[in-house]
Amino acid sequence: MTVVLVALVVTVGVGGAVLSTGSSAGVLSPQLFDQQPETEVRLEPASDTVDSGGSTTYDVVVEDADGGVGVYDFTVDVDDSTIASITDVSLNGNPGEASTDVTVAENGSVTDVDAARANTNDTGRVTIATVTVTGDDIGDSDIRLNVDALETENNEAYTTTDTTDASITVETPPGPPDFRVASLNGPTDVTVPASTTLLDDRTGAEGGVVASGAAVVGEATGIGGATEVDGATPEGGLDVDVDVTNDGEERGTRLVEFRLDHDGNGRPDADETVTVRHVSLGAGESETITFESLDTGGLGPGEYTYGVYTGDDSATATTAVEASRKPADFQVTNLSRPTNVTVPASTTVVKNTSDDDETTVVENTTGADTGTVADNTTVADGIIVANGTTVADGTTATDGTTPEEGVDVSVDVTNDGDENATRAVEFRLDRDGNGRPDADETVAERNVSLEAGETETVTFGDLDARALGPGEHAYGVYTDDDSTTATVAIETAPAPETAVSLRPDAATVDERDSATYDVVAEGADGGVGAYDFTLTVDDSRIASISDVAVPGNSTVSATRLDDDGASVDATGRLTDTNASGNVTIATVTVDGDAVGTSDIGLTTNALGTDADESYNVTGTNGASITVEGTGGSGWSPSPDPEPAEEPEFTREDISQAKYGTDFGNLSVETAGEVLAISNRQPFPDGTEPADIRTRDEITDDRYGYDFDELDRGTTIEVQNAYDEQFGSLPSDPAFGRDDIAQSKYGVDFGNLSAETAGEVQAIYNRQPLPDGTEPVDVRTREQIAEDRHGRSFDELGRGRIIEVQNAYDEQFAGDR
Repeated sequence: MTVVLVALVVTVGVGGAVLSTGSSAGVLSPQLFDQQPETEVRLEPASDTVDSGGSTTYDVVVEDADGGVGVYDFTVDVDDSTIASITDVSLNGNPGEASTDVTVAENGSVTDVDAARANTNDTGRVTIATVTVTGDDIGDSDIRLNVDALETENNEAYTTTDTTDASITVETPPGPPDFRVASLNGPTDVTVPASTTLLDDRTGAEGGVVASGAAVVGEATGIGGATEVDGATPEGGLDVDVDVTNDGEERGTRLVEFRLDHDGNGRPDADETVTVRHVSLGAGESETITFESLDTGGLGPGEYTYGVYTGDDSATATTAVEASRKPADFQVTNLSRPTNVTVPASTTVVKNTSDDDETTVVENTTGADTGTVADNTTVADGIIVANGTTVADGTTATDGTTPEEGVDVSVDVTNDGDENATRAVEFRLDRDGNGRPDADETVAERNVSLEAGETETVTFGDLDARALGPGEHAYGVYTDDDSTTATVAIETAPAPETAVSLRPDAATVDERDSATYDVVAEGADGGVGAYDFTLTVDDSRIASISDVAVPGNSTVSATRLDDDGASVDATGRLTDTNASGNVTIATVTVDGDAVGTSDIGLTTNALGTDADESYNVTGTNGASITVEGTGGSGWSPSPDPEPAEEPEFTREDISQAKYGTDFGNLSVETAGEVLAISNRQPFPDGTEPADIRTRDEITDDRYGYDFDELDRGTTIEVQNAYDEQFGSLPSDPAFGRDDIAQSKYGVDFGNLSAETAGEVQAIYNRQPLPDGTEPVDVRTREQIAEDRHGRSFDELGRGRIIEVQNAYDEQFAGDR
């Protein structure tokens, strides 16, 4: 035994401090006699397994650092260097290059590491180095760790309480993937068409027969040299499945090829590959691969070998190819051909354009300059259409329209094939005038079933020709296999005539009263099936249209009143009208608004018989209305006001934003609401029409009621919320609510009803009033309606509602 004596030199410094010498030569540092930090040092992982020739790494880990690791000196050695060897060492903590020394034995059995001035994490687990070990031969070996020195970053030595070694196991690497094939399953025979000369070598240069357009496997480019002829449609395809198993020891990917012997040498060669699959399998894993509808159309009758190949293994089988019979072939002959057809001069068609049964009328007139559209064709508004045509999404032209004479066509259809089949037989009519009936001009279709060799006469009866202008037009009958065509001459029949008048042609009413006028088709021959007319009051200050009523037997009707009642458009369809004589289409109510006389104009846009044949309207006759004064209100129409500054948003804008329709389509109530909003422009910055809520909308949002159902307190609350949308409410107005209530109703505001409190609150919120305007001067809507028309505001028609609303808002012109 050799005993090594270590001399410890202790020097007492100033004040009794102990000075010690360490690895920093010549530098004395004060140290207290504190206990040295303790830690374990280990190799991690404790064990690992690698393939022969593979490598792994082991970390040298200081388990419980306290003050970092600044100095470390250790060795790692492999017990059996024939099993594994050290091939690399990397250091952590960036130790100083000049103070670092790493050596690895030539045979990789041991490494010696000596490093100083490292900078690592101060506390916890600290990895000071990583050692790479390579497996050289099959077997196990221990890997030992020996720590010679370990100090903190302040050169304070650690006490190493324990070191933990590791081990390595080196194994033989797994074998490569090995894809084996088994259970090849395919049909024993396949049937292919047999009507076209073969293109391959199977039956000789020009022998063998396959179907027209069949795919032929040749020697051109493609996977494995295979190719297809465009349009291949073999009667029978080849469906094959096979089990593929990876008998190797690791995962792999292989191309699994399906080959088909088409050159007749008895084996599927690599250049006869038809299709491939990329298959990935783990060790021992299996998968069933299916090849579906593989084309056999290029093969003549006989036995053929096919197989599946992986590069490691293959499996083959045979199939018999048989020729099929000739497929069904529908030929058309003996097309009948009417020489000419007479159609009405025009047809009126009514279509539904909205959910509330509003309608418009479009007219079909034969003639080359009108354009033509066949039955069952969707067209836009205003396009010339034929009977049965769908005019707009979800709507269909009037039922029952029939031409004076239709096109009747018959044709013989024969199945010249060897098989029974069903085919579509189409009747086409040249509508675009290019001289040929194209596929998109199919008018009618029949599904015909025929046995081999059978013939059937197919008839297309009463085909509508009214979409065509006069002249020669081509038509034809088509199957997938054959076609035949002919021409027909279209002639136009004269339209019936009638005149349309207002009756009576003149009426006199007192101011505020109304007159009614009938719209009458005179001398109608065939009744009235559809109409579209417009009435216009020349001077809307004298009179306005307030209502249009259609007979109770009208199935489709719609009216559109202008804002001021100056005009109305009416469309509709009638049923069971008089077959001849005078027919009342509608009854129009006209209100006398002011003293004077105005003409009422009538325009007929379209008029059709019960059979939807358009009338030739030879004339229209309007009427007049005279309004006499009663001395009641003393109100008379004022001259048209000077045009105001153009608002940012029109009434149409607001109507669309609020209700999704034009202003002219609104009801009486909603028209008044939109006008009230429009008259409050300009809106506050950033406010859009859709942002503004009506009083009814605010009430419904908050309480689920209508505005006129609220009590006094909530009426005032909702009125304030409504007015706040147009700007701040008055904070110190000239007139209080009691002032306005006293001037209007002679009582204080607190004594008013819910209705009158709301009216006063509305006037109060519109302050400041225009210069010189007193509360007593401001008339409510109810007062204006009573003054001018002797009715309450909610009893007025649409035109008068608009007039009164404008008059009310004009009183506050100064606040806009």
